[in-house]
Amino acid sequence: MVISPSQFYSEYMRASATMGIPPGALDFQTRFLPPPEQQDMPIVLVANSHKETRPYAKPNSRAETTINCFLDAELKRISRGDGIEMFAGQFSPYRVLPNRYPFGPTHILLTHDGHSRKPASVPTLEELTTLDRFSAEASCPVWRNVLGTNASAPYHDHAHAMKDYVVFPVSQMQIISDGRGVGHLIDFPGQHAVFYGKHRAKGAYRLMQRLQGVAHPSEEMREYGLFPFATLFAADRIFVAPVRTPQISQPHRIGAGELFGYHAAPIREIIERTVGYTKWNRLGRDSRRAAVAETLGQITYDNVRSRIAQVLFPTNDPNFNLYRLLRR
Repeated sequence: MVISPSQFYSEYMRASATMGIPPGALDFQTRFLPPPEQQDMPIVLVANSHKETRPYAKPNSRAETTINCFLDAELKRISRGDGIEMFAGQFSPYRVLPNRYPFGPTHILLTHDGHSRKPASVPTLEELTTLDRFSAEASCPVWRNVLGTNASAPYHDHAHAMKDYVVFPVSQMQIISDGRGVGHLIDFPGQHAVFYGKHRAKGAYRLMQRLQGVAHPSEEMREYGLFPFATLFAADRIFVAPVRTPQISQPHRIGAGELFGYHAAPIREIIERTVGYTKWNRLGRDSRRAAVAETLGQITYDNVRSRIAQVLFPTNDPNFNLYRLLRR
């Protein structure tokens, strides 16, 4: 079933109004960073000071419980019939609802029905197919994080989506294909795989499973028994990028959105380092936007690309070869 733009916006406006998302939460700014070479990955900067106030659920020994999980709180509202769910029952086991801390308008969450006793990692093939189906039917990108890729609720499986207001640059880049429904981008700054065609979900699922059989270079990730990876569903493709440097849920870390070219500017860090949140909250809208625009203007393409490259496995890494896993 195709979700029309009018249907999507109608559902979002109804649910976000019921949730009580303030208008200021949707005030975001962007800046496009063109690559120095034509084939390089473009980067889009996005800034939203309201999003930087969101909670982070840090991993701990009691994290398998539902204590302080903000996604559980949203599901309880749905169970009470509060009316914050979109497309009810159409994408089970995920519930679709507005993101309380959005990048901008139409930013939603696909939240799994249940809290997990272990950190969310590889979804089932059915779950992966459902996320891919939502991306296709709603014509919008979906991105998913896990523990180690800056998931803000690492024990509650969820994915992000955003319609019209975000276009991931990697979805427009050229793929070099091996002819079996899998390939890679010409100049992505790290090892990754792109799956396409009618069996793309199966291919991505197999790779995610195989990654979990590899010892991660981080001792912390080995203790969790996880090999972190970021996933993007866009333009009828599934992008998977293994993460070398774990990004545990904290401000200023980067996840799937940033790794695939939609990069959140570190607004919280900037505010804390300059005027402070107390003064920031007293500034008018125009003053805030001017301060953010000035900050975005100081960020360079090389700054962001090098940050992404530090998180991913280099293409010439002698100790990890993603393409060998793909050939199994």
